[in-house]
Amino acid sequence: MTKNQLTCSTNKHWLLTLAIVATLLCVASSPAQSTSSQSVHPAPAPLLDKGHAVDWWFVFKFNSAKFPACGGATRSCIFGGTVQSYQHYGQQFVYASNENESLQSGTGCLGDTTTDPVGATYDEVYNGKYYYVVRNVSTSLRQVASEFSVDFPLWR
Repeated sequence: MTKNQLTCSTNKHWLLTLAIVATLLCVASSPAQSTSSQSVHPAPAPLLDKGHAVDWWFVFKFNSAKFPACGGATRSCIFGGTVQSYQHYGQQFVYASNENESLQSGTGCLGDTTTDPVGATYDEVYNGKYYYVVRNVSTSLRQVASEFSVDFPLWR
């Protein structure tokens, strides 16, 4: 998938994907030893906002039924595409990190700017000097769960 193919409409599950990317970034941010004499870019790290690295962060996006819209902010697609006019949408969120483990209310639309953890971390990967693969695994997890007779009540 090219950057131009990435649109808000085709990636409605991208927030889950970003959470997975952030988890991978936490693992990747641990120091690695290199035997090569070539310079290596530092590993990406989870970010609270652009340039503000942390060891870890947690984000919970509320559902659109109880927390519709973005709390007054205007939606945007900073990673390409155009804003879609869905009947129901919600991007309000809370977050915590190793710097403050209590949940804090986020501002704006989750993932729409580099001033929230998801947008800042994804910007680091998407616009950085990294080679990456981003995959939405939610459907695959359902398939694996059914194959192994694992019951996930939330997926019914």
